[in-house]
Amino acid sequence: MSKSRNILAYALWVTRMMRGMTQQELADKLNKTTNAVSNWENGHTSPPVSVLVDLCKVLKVTPNQLLGFEEIEGFIEFETKLKEQQQQISDLEKQKREIEKQIKEIKSKGHRQ
Repeated sequence: MSKSRNILAYALWVTRMMRGMTQQELADKLNKTTNAVSNWENGHTSPPVSVLVDLCKVLKVTPNQLLGFEEIEGFIEFETKLKEQQQQISDLEKQKREIEKQIKEIKSKGHRQ
């Protein structure tokens, strides 16, 4: 996968998320399948040039923004918030594993008595 496709895929995914849209909603607005949108966002394929203009209109960005040549307003803030939420999820998963370990230890002590 080329670097430009990575930029486009990531910008497309983040921009869609910033707009509060699902892949299905974006696909419907573009008369495309969710599989096509998923492939674009995962960098497996790129949207055809013929779709790029409509994609930009729906996501309210310019082609230069979507292609990474210009910053998308709110992108950095959204990305920062997303990373914070990912860290919180990671911390909660770690706490969950620790609690499960403690429960397992308590149960095994109960069986020994």
